[in-house]
Amino acid sequence: MEHYFDIPVHHEGQDQLLKGRLVTFGYDYKFYVVVKGEEHVFEKDEKGEFRALSDTMAVDKNMDATLEDSIALALQNFNFNK
Repeated sequence: MEHYFDIPVHHEGQDQLLKGRLVTFGYDYKFYVVVKGEEHVFEKDEKGEFRALSDTMAVDKNMDATLEDSIALALQNFNFNK
């Protein structure tokens, strides 16, 4: 099952509104966030914090780690119950 949403991300003093989708797999789920036309996959780690799956981020050399962190923070703070 998929759910689409817009997620506000604050990065380097600028606000961006990125497209995302939540994909569920039974009891598991992943977030796919579009950055510069490419989807990047995020999931929760063992601590319950969001992280990007490294293979998706390595494909886009233009995406820096600070943007990855900003997206992870935005996902952590996003209210999906709106």
